[in-house]
Amino acid sequence: MKTLTRLILSSAVMTALFSFQTSAFAGTPDIRPGRYAPVSSENARAYHNRNSFSCSGNGAYYCHNLENTKYKYTPEEQELVYGAEVNGDIIIRKDEATGEYSMSAIIYVLRTCEVATRLMSGDYDTYRYKDKFVDCVSDDNGFIHCPLYDPDAADENVSRVILTISQDNPDSLKITSRVSESDSENFSPYCFPSIEKAAFVYESEEDFKHNMYISAKLDFMRTDADINHEWKALTKDQRKKALPDQRNWIKEKDKKCGPVTLNGTEEELTKMYRCQADMTEKRVGKLIDMK
Repeated sequence: MKTLTRLILSSAVMTALFSFQTSAFAGTPDIRPGRYAPVSSENARAYHNRNSFSCSGNGAYYCHNLENTKYKYTPEEQELVYGAEVNGDIIIRKDEATGEYSMSAIIYVLRTCEVATRLMSGDYDTYRYKDKFVDCVSDDNGFIHCPLYDPDAADENVSRVILTISQDNPDSLKITSRVSESDSENFSPYCFPSIEKAAFVYESEEDFKHNMYISAKLDFMRTDADINHEWKALTKDQRKKALPDQRNWIKEKDKKCGPVTLNGTEEELTKMYRCQADMTEKRVGKLIDMK
């Protein structure tokens, strides 16, 4: 799983899970539990959840070598690589006994307000990497109000943003956001982008697994491009000296991960691509150290 520090935001915009339930009485929120992730467009359905591969959130440097390979992306890959304007996902649970909702989410946003004479950017989450779900408050109008927390705040228990969530159809969420009262003196509401402009669409388990397959493939392609670049950057004598170790590394990598192939199920290929990418990224570091 990618860490928070790897998902850096772009400077322009933020680049910062199951059956439908019946209301118990009028006004009761009726939100479909499950995973929701922003999509590039309603037609593309390329889900930009927090585990998705994206060059948008990491800057040009992250995909520089991949770009130099002139790889021809499929439309689906193209959307994942470049289509992200908002990254993150929301997971909603419902306690069937009480009818109360809870939420776990990581949403990357960009603050464009000047604070202490400097621009600040940040990401807000409910610490899902700690498997923590926060309780949402329901109202009689069919809405739930859920807090987001700033992982970099001095007091991680003070919410910074409140998401108000409703559902007009079982396929997507309607979201508005506001700065919490505890933070209103420090930040203007205009410090935060309009999260409500993002289309958070229900992502089934099948969709999620397919998204992870495409993301793993793209991540492998990136690291493969990186290692080819770093190998070519070595001098002739450095390559000659490193060649025996490089050959042994390739054998070890294919033995542990399986050779790179298009044969197999998406689940099998996802596992292979992830393993290949992880080992390749570590090897890239060693090649850089040889210079």
